[in-house]
Amino acid sequence: MNLNTRSTSIDKGNTVRDDFHEGAVLGMAIGDALGAPCQGLKPGRLKQAFGSVGGFLDPARAFAIHPGNYRLKGLYSVPTQQSLAVIDSLLTMDRFDREDLKEVLLSLWGEDLSLFRGHDESLRKAVRRLREGEDPRSSGQAHPGISGIPRSLGPALFFKDDEEAMLSSVIETTLLTHNDPRAVCGALAFSLAAHSIAMNPEAILKNPGDFLEELKNRVESGETFLRERYGRYMPPDAPEHAYTVMNNCLDVLAPCLRESNPDLVKRTLLAEANRHDPSFRITVVTQDFAPVAIPWAIYLAISSRSFGQGVLETVNEGKEACVSGALTGALLGLRFGSEGIPGEWIPLLINSRQIALRGEELAGGFPDWSERVDLATLERKWTLRENAEKASRREEYLHEKEKYERKHPRKPKAAELPPQEEAPFSPPPELVFGSDLPDPIKAKKEKAIRGKKRIDWKEHRRKKKKRGSDGSERGHPPFDDENKSGV
Repeated sequence: MNLNTRSTSIDKGNTVRDDFHEGAVLGMAIGDALGAPCQGLKPGRLKQAFGSVGGFLDPARAFAIHPGNYRLKGLYSVPTQQSLAVIDSLLTMDRFDREDLKEVLLSLWGEDLSLFRGHDESLRKAVRRLREGEDPRSSGQAHPGISGIPRSLGPALFFKDDEEAMLSSVIETTLLTHNDPRAVCGALAFSLAAHSIAMNPEAILKNPGDFLEELKNRVESGETFLRERYGRYMPPDAPEHAYTVMNNCLDVLAPCLRESNPDLVKRTLLAEANRHDPSFRITVVTQDFAPVAIPWAIYLAISSRSFGQGVLETVNEGKEACVSGALTGALLGLRFGSEGIPGEWIPLLINSRQIALRGEELAGGFPDWSERVDLATLERKWTLRENAEKASRREEYLHEKEKYERKHPRKPKAAELPPQEEAPFSPPPELVFGSDLPDPIKAKKEKAIRGKKRIDWKEHRRKKKKRGSDGSERGHPPFDDENKSGV
């Protein structure tokens, strides 16, 4: 079978409503834009700074909390940008072409300017390796993160009836930046969930348990496919059980669907994720670790009562809020369609028409050149504008910081110790500690004197309270020298 070709939904009589594909791409961009100002913040810090995030944050407030988090209001970032690059390549070539996708990505990462907003180290390294001529299937690094998973949305919606081609393209788009089996299997789980919802959005409402059971079976087949077809591109020291981690996490998710307590679900998913060898302890469901972030996104896609409720719940968790918001938004957009997205959010989303157009093209199966704007042209305008605004705010921030430091100067630091070769004897205490060390014997004597003075003072007060105003003790007549008995 040629994996670079596909059969359309028309061939087998399947029909998918256009607004579901449009909702998926819009939902991804909206979730990304909502989460961008919250990126990297812990849930407690996020709540302290903004309370509960209920919509697009004011960029000035986000910048005041964390200067690196500035985003134009309603502007998405690198997760959506990568997903749009994959979608454009699929629609233009009418198949998955790794070389064409490589060219699209490199066109967005120019020699003098990267159009990717908020990119991470994994993407920087991948671009460098691609420029050096590395095979796109070998350019990733062994990291179980989630930043490469949004790229798998396009293949999930493009290959409607060719699961083998879909699995191959999902795996290869993920391998561009991540070759850890846990990350790749996370991409498979996300894409298969998206495909299942797109082909039958009502399945979740009819029986969530059956939907999840079918998804687990498909993920298990995908994990086998990954091990057999692409095992040579995985790290040689990857253990066998790394290929089954995602299925184990979905097993835990099944009983969570019967719980009405989201906090209990979070604790359950975190406990399971920490069993699968993370390099750091996982404490938040939106951390950069596929075995916890993907089950959490699927859980919200199944259990949320509305698009807004599910997306805001994941954005308010902070940490990898961009990617988690994008993944959750894509699945909820597929489930509820574009009509289920709050009406006030779509007009606030920058480039909303061009993003919705990509969804319409995925539903139709071919690009609409009459309206489409080239992706690099589209992104350059907003990246330059955001960079200029960020630089201006950064300069203002540093100026205010300098003014504050001049007004509130810091205490001078103690003199540094000289190098060892220049100090053959012990340095004086004032050089080490900043002041003379107290004499311990003298300090002990002074403490004893202070204690004796306090005892004398208390004794004096006690005696004074017992004497009356005429000097006699209370309850006794005045003292008379002639009558020593006092009578």
